[in-house]
Amino acid sequence: ANRPQVIAANKMDIPGSEENLERLKAALGEQYQIFPISAATGEGTRPLILRVGELLKEIIEREPAPVVVEEPRIVKAQAQERFKLSMDEEVFVVSGRELERHLAMTNFDTEGGLRRFQNILKVMGIDKALREAGAKPGSKVRIADLEFDYVD
Repeated sequence: ANRPQVIAANKMDIPGSEENLERLKAALGEQYQIFPISAATGEGTRPLILRVGELLKEIIEREPAPVVVEEPRIVKAQAQERFKLSMDEEVFVVSGRELERHLAMTNFDTEGGLRRFQNILKVMGIDKALREAGAKPGSKVRIADLEFDYVD
């Protein structure tokens, strides 16, 4: 409210606009600089833009932008466990959110889908974990509702 203001009197291309402009000048002409313009034709917009640019420059020189200092945020990342391996009687049970998501997105009806899932098990380190836990070829492995024989 304390900054300089100008008035853009638009629609000066409409008949009768001159009378309205004179009334506006009589009411506010001493308080504000009034620019008659027509947004439709572009008439008068250049002087308005130039004046607003001058005013902005004056404001910036007079009122430098406030310096905002944010407190540093400390973020500690904790690695989430990608999978969990346990035993249920003679079955190796592998669980984990990421693994179960991959399982749900796999089409086991195609050879490509099966190979893709086997590669995911390898990349995630599940094959290695199963071997280290004592899985042998033919050992039962269960992931969610999928049960299969371990193959090295």
